[in-house]
Amino acid sequence: MEEEYEVISLINSDGDDEDFEVVMSFEVENNDYVALLPVVAQYGDDEEVLLFKVTTDGIETTFMPIEDEDEFNIVAEAYYEFLEE
Repeated sequence: MEEEYEVISLINSDGDDEDFEVVMSFEVENNDYVALLPVVAQYGDDEEVLLFKVTTDGIETTFMPIEDEDEFNIVAEAYYEFLEE
């Protein structure tokens, strides 16, 4: 039986739609984050998971790159801990 994954489309820096598989969503220090895998990576050798901060205003959900290095390190460590569980 084939496993189904949630796929979302985000607009990349070139203004093009790019599809991502939602690997997992999780919370760190009262903030929401998501780990995404580019769909094209599923078929290639580059399987780099991308971490985004998730914000919502009740109507629209926004995925923001984590630009602060300290925040990114904390979120990445939490992500790897979740994988080990």
